Amino acid sequence: MEIVKLSRKYFELFSEGDINGLRNIYDNNILLIDWNGQWSGIDEVLNMNRSLFDEFSPNVEIKKIDFVVNRTYCLIHIKVGEEILKVIDVIDFSNDGKIIRIEAFKG
Repeated sequence: MEIVKLSRKYFELFSEGDINGLRNIYDNNILLIDWNGQWSGIDEVLNMNRSLFDEFSPNVEIKKIDFVVNRTYCLIHIKVGEEILKVIDVIDFSNDGKIIRIEAFKG
């Protein structure tokens, strides 16, 4: 259940555009994959986050979170500008609670 709280914290920090907060919950070797590309390592992922925050102020609404062991499945809606994206994020966590992989699917 702790990873559900960590997932909620991730979306809160993402919605706030909090780069330092995200740095604290990302593993150094994080991998991010979405429909626009793939980013590897904490600096590359944070730079991608920063460029998104500079262009938009994304707002995440969590619809549902399910979990198994060290993985959450998160159905979310992200408001980017005037568009609302329906997304499923699959988030993997290390044993020490850091995010090691995020794979996002736009629906």
